[in-house]
Amino acid sequence: MGNGLIFYWLCWVLWIIVTFFMKKEKQRMFLACWILLLILFSNLQLSIDLFSISVSFIIFLGGTLFLHVKLPRLIYHSIISFIVCIGYIGILIWVNITPISLFLPQLITVSVLLLILIMLLTNGLLNRLGAGLFGIACGEMVFSMIMANYSIQKTVGDMIFFDCVLIVTMLLLCSSIFLTLNRKIYIFVSTNRHLIKQRA
Repeated sequence: MGNGLIFYWLCWVLWIIVTFFMKKEKQRMFLACWILLLILFSNLQLSIDLFSISVSFIIFLGGTLFLHVKLPRLIYHSIISFIVCIGYIGILIWVNITPISLFLPQLITVSVLLLILIMLLTNGLLNRLGAGLFGIACGEMVFSMIMANYSIQKTVGDMIFFDCVLIVTMLLLCSSIFLTLNRKIYIFVSTNRHLIKQRA
């Protein structure tokens, strides 16, 4: 895990969903091009002295910033992004200094904890993606700077990071679909309760 296979596989799945199932709008074109650029530049890195950053991470950061700016209640969602950023750094430090990776894979642990944090802080798929992914991207930058202070070289936006991001994104998407279906079933049952009672 963490070698990029999850990133490539889920990126193509997301690209298919965006291209063939979203409405024909500017947002669909932006998301489709953004995903393709992430895949295209995933193996390129920029190195400045001992600091290394992935080109895909720069594209990812720009895209999440664009999504974040488009959110309603910008100040509120900026605070949420800050909380997610601090939470992401805290989770990574906690996972690295405790032996939890002996029992659970680091990728799964970080992804699930981030999913819980994002879902607790805000509602709506676009709000969760915009605020959550931007917070994770900022957290990755800060965590890499912290590691650099201890002379630990870490590429900003490595494949482990992108695997984690794609897992969180797909989990958010699946949870949104599940909640939407659950709401529609509840509305259908409540509006047709008298028919169900008659048949029973």
